[in-house]
Amino acid sequence: MDLGLTVPQTVMLSGYRTLSDRWALLANVGWQNWNDFGYVQAGVEHTGTTTLDLAYQDTWHGALGVQFRASNHWLLAGGFAYDSSPVDSEDRTVTLPVGEQWRFSLGAQYQLSRSLSAGAATTFLWAGDLAVDQGTDASLRGRVSGAFEDAWFVLMNLNLNWQF
Repeated sequence: MDLGLTVPQTVMLSGYRTLSDRWALLANVGWQNWNDFGYVQAGVEHTGTTTLDLAYQDTWHGALGVQFRASNHWLLAGGFAYDSSPVDSEDRTVTLPVGEQWRFSLGAQYQLSRSLSAGAATTFLWAGDLAVDQGTDASLRGRVSGAFEDAWFVLMNLNLNWQF
């Protein structure tokens, strides 16, 4: 089996502004070309290929954050981000039930030595209600209808940075 997949192009513009010796402001805006990602080519040897149109559309992203230098060793960070949905509600599938996303994050970094730091962060991602209504088509899969209600995730990260 072959599966052709186009990874979306991304354009991101980011900024960092020092407000004082303790505070900094971070921001970014971006665009992703999900429209091309929505065309998936699948094929089975000796039977040919088919291209599925998942009706994806381009998305926009925006984020704001702050950093606070609590001491020479501690750097604290927080922020939020928004991503628009790559699909309209009527085109959402159970294979990839995505919609708009809101993310809220907090993190901390501790400088262990001049070249070594350790950090931790957590993000709460809220995706809201994701209705799915896939009707029948030429395949034998039938109709799938329902909703992912109040969809959310908690993401956690631990990191160790070594500068050499």
